[in-house]
Amino acid sequence: MNSRYVLEYISGVILYPETLIDFGLAPLLVAKAVIPGVRANGELMPVPNSPSEFIVEGLDGLLGRLQAARAAGARFSKWRVPIACTSKERGLPTQSSLELLADTLGQYAAISQEAGLVPIVEPDVEFSEDADLARSVEVHEQAIQLIYGRLKAYNVLLEGQRSCRGQKVS
Repeated sequence: MNSRYVLEYISGVILYPETLIDFGLAPLLVAKAVIPGVRANGELMPVPNSPSEFIVEGLDGLLGRLQAARAAGARFSKWRVPIACTSKERGLPTQSSLELLADTLGQYAAISQEAGLVPIVEPDVEFSEDADLARSVEVHEQAIQLIYGRLKAYNVLLEGQRSCRGQKVS
């Protein structure tokens, strides 16, 4: 497959911060009409008392890191949270885990907009155990409702982004 063909179908690329900043790839991507983005989330840590669920680290110092990514050419950022999904009998996800992950996504999105980046919020419901499709839908709906509530609480503009001065920009 030639690269011209591939570029017709790629509009954005998510890079690790080190790759974006250290290798200066943003100008090369922009020259090919590809929008550079940055992975914002940190590593996973088990939720206390629930080792099958995870907290996503990385909020500390996030504004500075995203401002550096913006200066290096990023125009969006992405934060992924895994949500364990089992049957109701097995009990995952827990309500406290869903609330924690929704709050983390709300904080991330607000910080991303403050840095001048478009946030991509990615709740990843993982139903690889005994959950069926109906349970997955139930957990997706619950997670999305909580996430939208937290985005609203943190004044995230769903229709755009904020500049560092809090004004809407395109």
